[in-house]
Amino acid sequence: MKQIALIDCNNFYVSCERLFQPVLRDQPVVVLSNNDGCVISRSNEAKQAGIAMGEPLHLCQARINRYKVRVFSSNFSLYGDISNRIMTILKTFTKKIEIYSIDEAFLDLSHIPAPKCTEYLENMRDKIYQLVGIPVSIGLGPNKTLAKVAASYAKQKEGVLNYNALSQIQQDELLRKLLVADVWGIGKRSASKLKALGIYTAYELRQAPTNLISNKLTVVGSRLQYELQGYTCLEIETHTQNKKQIISSRSFGSTTNQLSDLEAAVSLFVSRACQKLRQQNSLARSLSVYIRSNPFSKNEPLTSLSDLAILPQASNSTPVFIKTAKRLLQKIFQQGVFYKKAGIALGMIQDTSQQTGIFMTDPKNSKLDGIIDQLNRSCQNPLLFYAAHQPTKKQTWQMQRSLMSQQYTSSWKELLLVKI
Repeated sequence: MKQIALIDCNNFYVSCERLFQPVLRDQPVVVLSNNDGCVISRSNEAKQAGIAMGEPLHLCQARINRYKVRVFSSNFSLYGDISNRIMTILKTFTKKIEIYSIDEAFLDLSHIPAPKCTEYLENMRDKIYQLVGIPVSIGLGPNKTLAKVAASYAKQKEGVLNYNALSQIQQDELLRKLLVADVWGIGKRSASKLKALGIYTAYELRQAPTNLISNKLTVVGSRLQYELQGYTCLEIETHTQNKKQIISSRSFGSTTNQLSDLEAAVSLFVSRACQKLRQQNSLARSLSVYIRSNPFSKNEPLTSLSDLAILPQASNSTPVFIKTAKRLLQKIFQQGVFYKKAGIALGMIQDTSQQTGIFMTDPKNSKLDGIIDQLNRSCQNPLLFYAAHQPTKKQTWQMQRSLMSQQYTSSWKELLLVKI
């Protein structure tokens, strides 16, 4: 039997904030999304205060004040660095690892003897807490789906749950308690379809007729059902697949009607997208740009504009795409409109092994782009950048993060000071 573990960091963003501010422990804490819009991470104390995941800040402000909840803007440079440290530790336990998200990873532990597996997981949890300071929960099962089930129950006690070590009666009881809407891979539409069939729990999904599930949920639902039955349908993906489209967009901290602001924002988005393109050794041939006004404005109608350009030759050069993006932006920009969001998308992506025509230049990234990537890779604030996006100048379009904590691990000026 396979032994697949899921490591899940508990309330990850909140845990990262608490790591450098121990005074926050046992206090209600929330972390907000971009532009301080919605709650995206909550401590257990904040959950008990009735603050829901994804709830807009202005709707829960009264509860925040009542329960004295500490509120933080998202500090993604900090969270990403802590995540990398945890993933590095996990790689010492097995070579077969799939980094599923910033705070989750699947591990294949089939090489560990079954009787020793629970102890092995406990050692893993303790080592992460000792070396990084982040609490994690670990679930283990014969496949990804059941590992997810085990992790969801382990998280309730911030511990370890070995589904494989449970008796059949205990396994059935866990699945009976798990609502079908909470099964990994079951969305709202699929859950509604299953409820219409009288299927409300993971246990009932496991026991349902196979042909019924395949007809209602197609092959995806069939795979989930098979995994709930103990079979393996979803393998550990140790190699990240290249993206077929790379999107970079952001809502602005405040609206702007200045073309120069939009050009700076779009140029920054292009730089980030091209860096990701080069990281996966790919080229892109299409670029689309879009701008949008505030959809919640009561005074102005919604304005959403976009355009697409196809390059004569695929490339991953930042200057090439910045020039194209600015040309598209100047074409679609309308005077007098206050814009709230902009974004770009790179498409028609291919690997760098394409052949070039005799009259075409080398489409691969220039030495300059390579040097910029290398110098900026470990820095939160870029050392080198294209003047088109002026990242060091405060702009009205930049993201609002007025409640952000220090960049404890990525800025020399913001390292934690310890007084002895």
